[in-house]
Amino acid sequence: MTPLHPRRTVAWLAGIAAGITLWAVSRPVFGVQEPWDGSLLRYGVLVAVSGAACALIASPRRRLDVLGWPAAFLVGELAYMATQPDRWSLWPLALIALAVGAIPAVFGVALVHKFLGGVAA
Repeated sequence: MTPLHPRRTVAWLAGIAAGITLWAVSRPVFGVQEPWDGSLLRYGVLVAVSGAACALIASPRRRLDVLGWPAAFLVGELAYMATQPDRWSLWPLALIALAVGAIPAVFGVALVHKFLGGVAA
């Protein structure tokens, strides 16, 4: 197995941290229990920005990154939810919602790739 490039490792950790942070601050900062409860637009923009930020951090950009950075964000969201026992009864629904909610990150990453001159195979 090939080790990750240091920038890619940082980007993965940043994506995971962004997912955790979004959930951790949703109640104290936005006053809602889940990030998408207050405003789907705000949630979508924050997710897209986190995906774009991860793509900018990572130096070697490849097509797989378009799915990788949103996956890191999703892992962070799931990690936070795993620490909240009161949410465990809704795991099946949460998995679907989080997977759909990661779509804006795909767009954020794709925009970075498009404006930085494309991606390598």
